[in-house]
Amino acid sequence: EYSDVAATSQRIVHKAELSPGIDEFIVHSPLIAHAAQAGQFVRVLPWEHGELVPLTLADWDAEAGTICLVVQGVGTSSLEINAMAVGDAFAGIAGPLGRPSEVHRYEPGTTVVFTAGGLGLPPVYPIMREHLTVGNHVTLIAGFRNADLLFWVGEDERVQRLQADFGDLLDVVYTSND
Repeated sequence: EYSDVAATSQRIVHKAELSPGIDEFIVHSPLIAHAAQAGQFVRVLPWEHGELVPLTLADWDAEAGTICLVVQGVGTSSLEINAMAVGDAFAGIAGPLGRPSEVHRYEPGTTVVFTAGGLGLPPVYPIMREHLTVGNHVTLIAGFRNADLLFWVGEDERVQRLQADFGDLLDVVYTSND
């Protein structure tokens, strides 16, 4: 059974444009989703004979067997990844890689502060979630160049769901240049 799961095509099941040039991909990758921990990343081989592109594991759902990758199209490979569509499959995804973030419960009254500018939000998100899960108070300061570039902050999006789940444990400050 393990070999069958490992041989599963790592196919894009959902794609969304978060802001101009930044796309979110939900990819069927059950082994990685099951093993993922906050702070880890993957190396994506978009197509055979392509280059391995390191990407943060922005989120995952072990039960659904999916991982979330956020890609900013700035170079040839990332632009071509962003041109991929639902149903397309990556040639390979290696991971999870890297040491997971060390998270522990702090003394009451202590706040863990995260600052994330734009594309810095996806790497911070799973680490922030783990701190909330162990009971730490968290403040997220998320900065974007302008309000049009905000993502994951709307109704029923990732940050708002954390606020609903953890209530007073999470304070969020959004900033922009406008």
